[in-house]
Amino acid sequence: MGGLKAEVDPAEVGLDPERLQRIDRHFARYVDDGRLPGWLIAVSRHGRLAHVSCYGSRDLEAGLPVEPDTLWRIYSMTKPVTSVATMMLYEEGAFELTDPVSTFIPSFADVRVHACGSDLRQVTVPATEPVRIWHLLTHTSGLTYGTGRPGSSGPILAARTWPRPVTSGRASRCCSSPGRSGTTRWRPTCSAG
Repeated sequence: MGGLKAEVDPAEVGLDPERLQRIDRHFARYVDDGRLPGWLIAVSRHGRLAHVSCYGSRDLEAGLPVEPDTLWRIYSMTKPVTSVATMMLYEEGAFELTDPVSTFIPSFADVRVHACGSDLRQVTVPATEPVRIWHLLTHTSGLTYGTGRPGSSGPILAARTWPRPVTSGRASRCCSSPGRSGTTRWRPTCSAG
């Protein structure tokens, strides 16, 4: 069996082996209770691979276990890669997590949020606070891909096919005010239509 192998003792690069084992136990529970079919964890520090572990199945139907050389199809990596890059800049002091996004992207100034109305005749109101960097990192900015109703695409998806910018120099309307309701799933109701 080939694949990934730890090349250094975790303690040599400042990692606690017991804490790494806690990661393994944590994710093993995900497999044992059915939340994941399997996983492979590789932890490196200072460019040296210090911990490799795997557990569960790579193919449930065939009953094949995860091995250190298992290849994975990975989707939707923009958010984690962007978040890591953002936190690297934060560690360097480039900004505070409470900074308004409009400091860096002016079109995020004066964001309005959906209050009621149909997809074609939305009624919006000013957001109760500015969209902040931490809102983007915790997915509580109020931005949405659509209203969640069948046939609605929202301004972000519509921008993919429209020949002109949907936002006309402003950030897309939010589904809810930043930080409110803890998620972007909030759907207000009103009698306007």
